[in-house]
Amino acid sequence: MCLICGARFRQLTNTHLRSHGMSAVEYKQRFGYNRGRPLMCRALSRLYAERAVLSGLASHIRNRPIVTDPELRRRGGMRPVTLEELLTRRDARRAAERGAS
Repeated sequence: MCLICGARFRQLTNTHLRSHGMSAVEYKQRFGYNRGRPLMCRALSRLYAERAVLSGLASHIRNRPIVTDPELRRRGGMRPVTLEELLTRRDARRAAERGAS
């Protein structure tokens, strides 16, 4: 149930909350909900959980490549391009500092 207009829903969507000029985060803060609590009825939450189990979604979620692949852990999850970008920005910043001195 929407605590602003009193309408009944299975799930309070961002679309409905936008009609009241707020986001889900603002709604939860205003009415004292936990940030992690879904804005849906328990029946719908159970239905989604059952579907996830049937489709094998849980097995995909539990597979974390950064945990199982030592190479990814060694790199800290960084892409090779990210390191290059970092070094390029650092060099540009140092050159700018030298130019300002």
